[in-house]
Amino acid sequence: MIRQFTIVPALLGIFAMIISACSAEESADSGSGKSNAASERTTTYVQYENSTSETIVNIFMSRSDYRYWGVDQLEEDVLPAGKKFTLTEIPCGINYETKAVAQSGDEYLLLDTLVSCEAIYRWRITNSTSRTGRKAIELEIIDKDEFSREIENYSSINLKFTYKMPVI
Repeated sequence: MIRQFTIVPALLGIFAMIISACSAEESADSGSGKSNAASERTTTYVQYENSTSETIVNIFMSRSDYRYWGVDQLEEDVLPAGKKFTLTEIPCGINYETKAVAQSGDEYLLLDTLVSCEAIYRWRITNSTSRTGRKAIELEIIDKDEFSREIENYSSINLKFTYKMPVI
């Protein structure tokens, strides 16, 4: 009888030490304030700005290693001169190519460009030409605070409040 009662408390003591060791490791990991999964971004934003005098009717964006442009990112919309259009949840750490097509049929290209997880991009469609003589899209890395403050309301609804969501 005595042996049974001494084994049970001994097993409970070992079990308690294992649990406390595991919780100590968890608190040490969370004590840094950073979680590896939460601190690593996997997507970013790409903002297109139409700095031409024409309306952009199509914007295509695809990975550089793909053979086809894919779907029109504007879908049924257009991007008037002087306006901006933002794509969200773009997988980052990948090289992309983008093509904008104006109403006149002119094409604007940005080829084989790395989209880093550490930045937010503005791709400005301009009338400038590249070294190859093609119309080019200029690349600009924009400040995250500037990006989050830009709000353009194209709807007929008046906005009373906007909420800022942190970029993780």
